[in-house]
Amino acid sequence: MEPEEITREDEDILLTMLDLLETAMEDLDVDTADELMGKMKDYNFSKEIRELLIQLKAAVTDLNEDEVKEISDKIRSCLH
Repeated sequence: MEPEEITREDEDILLTMLDLLETAMEDLDVDTADELMGKMKDYNFSKEIRELLIQLKAAVTDLNEDEVKEISDKIRSCLH
């Protein structure tokens, strides 16, 4: 079953979490990055965004700041 359309509130929360995630990666704050990834999985997003979040989690695990930024930008473009 495909999730319902993302609400504007959930979209705003995801955008904020992506910004915080990028900052955490820049600061090498792995604990915060992991916490944010855990919170993101609690939301009901489209299949496309869920697949990107899997890629994002892998980039965070690999501490790949550039890939995190690239995938975050892809997620942002899905929302707009």
